[in-house]
Amino acid sequence: DGYHIMGWPAREDGSFAPQLQAVTYNHNALDPTRPTTRISLGGNLTSADGSTASHNTTLYAVTETPDGMGRGNNLRLVWTPIPDEPNAWTVSVTEEDRVVQSSVTPAVVRFTGDGRLASGSPEELTLALTLEDGTANITLDITGVTQYSSGEGFTVSRLEHDGAISGTLQDTYFDNRGIFYGRFSNGTIRALSQLPLAVFPAPNKLEALNGNTFRPTHESGLPELREAGAVHGFAQIVPGALEQSTVNIEDQFTKMITTQKAYSLSATVFRTADEMTQEATKNLKR
Repeated sequence: DGYHIMGWPAREDGSFAPQLQAVTYNHNALDPTRPTTRISLGGNLTSADGSTASHNTTLYAVTETPDGMGRGNNLRLVWTPIPDEPNAWTVSVTEEDRVVQSSVTPAVVRFTGDGRLASGSPEELTLALTLEDGTANITLDITGVTQYSSGEGFTVSRLEHDGAISGTLQDTYFDNRGIFYGRFSNGTIRALSQLPLAVFPAPNKLEALNGNTFRPTHESGLPELREAGAVHGFAQIVPGALEQSTVNIEDQFTKMITTQKAYSLSATVFRTADEMTQEATKNLKR
């Protein structure tokens, strides 16, 4: 009927703007490239125990490209023990993929004898990268790194980053709070808008229109827009479901048959009465 579903549009930070807009989406919508700015690394660095062997950790970071699509880069983080200083390591990034030059600040990480980061040792490192087509500065969180004797080099238990290459919209769906999500080919799930619920002081005073729609009146009062969800104590939206009829089918069929029989009987009575009237009229004319 030309109507549009209205919703609160999503902002870049994931919140929703208070102004209503039509809920629309483009099948060719793109989730833009988000360069990696932070990486969280967790794992165990085997104790040097007098060894001078270095250990490598592979990191993944997304950087921007001139075409705006972004590119994933494998960065090799190298841990090298410092001679004559137990439990101390220098950290560097080797040149891989498009990396032309790199540096790590601060470049020394120290642990205690029981395998934890030493007091005063940095918990975050800054990776400064010069690439073939730009630069990148990434904060590396190493609070989850330990140093225990394992003989396995560096074992990774957690590796998370906040970047993503651009992706195209694959499908959409609603949740029970009325939030409209888009799932993109880069694995990102992003909120696009949220459906509000309109609450009227006197809903029975709404004016009914065609197509099962209603219009506010002076008696119904102005609507108050609320967010759906149990946490707000109001209502939930059930996505992907069809509302069942509230009519008792057996009762309605019984009433329909009864009405049909009554109609047939009434029609027969009227037809018989009409025939009798016509016959009587003929006899009078004779």
